[in-house]
Amino acid sequence: MEPPSAENRSSAPSASVTSRHQSLFPLSPSMTYKEAAKANGKLKYAVTDVPPIPLSILLGVQHYLTMLGATILIPALICPAMGATTEQTGQVISTIFFVSGLNTLIQTSVGDRLPIVQGGSFSYLPAVFGIIANPELQSITDDNARFLATMRVIQGALIAVGLIQMTIGYTGVFSSVLRFISPITVTCVIVAIGLGLYGIAFNGVSQCWTLGLTMMGLTVLFCLYLPKVKICGFPLFDLFPILLSIILTWSLAGILTAAGVWGEDDPCSTASTMEIVQSADWFFFPYPFQFGKPVFRGYAIV
Repeated sequence: MEPPSAENRSSAPSASVTSRHQSLFPLSPSMTYKEAAKANGKLKYAVTDVPPIPLSILLGVQHYLTMLGATILIPALICPAMGATTEQTGQVISTIFFVSGLNTLIQTSVGDRLPIVQGGSFSYLPAVFGIIANPELQSITDDNARFLATMRVIQGALIAVGLIQMTIGYTGVFSSVLRFISPITVTCVIVAIGLGLYGIAFNGVSQCWTLGLTMMGLTVLFCLYLPKVKICGFPLFDLFPILLSIILTWSLAGILTAAGVWGEDDPCSTASTMEIVQSADWFFFPYPFQFGKPVFRGYAIV
């Protein structure tokens, strides 16, 4: 075989790029990426598009409800372990929602402007539970005092770690190791975090398989089997699969609870989750250090 000529070698990369482009967007070369993405990827809206205001509100509500459970789950897991009362748990839930909305507004206005909601992260749960289990805090017998002391130590740890993270980001130190972080590395980390929380998620679902399986079944049905079905010409299941699943599942729970199928102490009953709502204030404005001044402990920061 003869080696490729200089002309062939120079044109090979261009041909390869063109081939990949045609495989991704097998349309007219005169089309823009936005047009090709909508035509080939069947997207309703591209990144730079702005949906109508009513539709944007509904999509925003769906996004909010999608992360609602995860946002509530974080304080629901750590607060009882810290000795918090129902009222204190409600305050923490209100705080995390307030801060989540504030961070989202900052991120979408003056930040990177990514189309995401800034919520709590489950990645910090193992470290937080490690702080909660420290003998110094567990030795406090009064639940209220232990909750406040633990919260102050966690605040100090988050402040210290946040400053370290900001320093790494602004100094550009992380860029030197960025070449070692491939998509495979990120995938392994995400899978490890997800598998670590698998037991927590299904432990909650196992307390009420009726609603858990209903929610999962409706989500799969709407996302995979009904996206092309239109109601009066509107792709309802394609745009709002999560919103519809939540509404139908909660409606089922409310109807069966009102019918007396589940008692007040049954995990499936909507009455079992109303105690936090009933004990919470109508208006609660979180403020910095509302649980006390932060305490910095070496074991918590490490």
